[in-house]
Amino acid sequence: MKRITFSFFTMLAIILFATTLWGQEKKNSFVISGDFCHYWPIEESKLSYFPGYYRPLFNPGIELTYSKKLFENSNLGFGLNYQFGKFGARVGYVGRFKLEELSIPIVYTRYISLFGIKRFVLSTGMYNGILLKYSAESAGSAIWYIRPPEYITNLSSDKFFTDLFIDFGFNLLKGNIGDLTVAPFFKIRINGTWLNYYYRNFNGGFRIKYSFDF
Repeated sequence: MKRITFSFFTMLAIILFATTLWGQEKKNSFVISGDFCHYWPIEESKLSYFPGYYRPLFNPGIELTYSKKLFENSNLGFGLNYQFGKFGARVGYVGRFKLEELSIPIVYTRYISLFGIKRFVLSTGMYNGILLKYSAESAGSAIWYIRPPEYITNLSSDKFFTDLFIDFGFNLLKGNIGDLTVAPFFKIRINGTWLNYYYRNFNGGFRIKYSFDF
């Protein structure tokens, strides 16, 4: 009987505690973002007519962030970002590249009101990361083939980078659990890797992000 009574009151306490937390103001959030990024090469290749030349409009990436409320309409977050990219360029012997980057973002977010609409979101921050891997290819008579390191101009061990970031988005969906936001973004690379010899120190695109509040 005591065991049944203990179990009952334990379950009741858990339910009451959970209900109390749910009723409190949510000050934390977990944000997942799908990124779509465009890279601008330094110089377009003369091989741009060749089948398989990279000219993608956007490259996919993903970001996971934990965010903590600072003030009434702002929060600060940090997390992990993975970005895949490919672009065509012509410097030396190489005609196209693939890359993968991993970075740790620190982002400040502010919810603002414009024209009486309280659904605009401004985010700024810094990304510190590393070039995980790359591939460099040249065009042959009929196919693309991977270039060995000695044929890659400016190749070095410099693989760490720092980006400054800004986006300005609109909250499409605001619910009890979380928000859905779409935001164009822009990044400026203030500390580049050796690969920035081939593409410009800025990139941009848009992201779709959903935040789970708790």
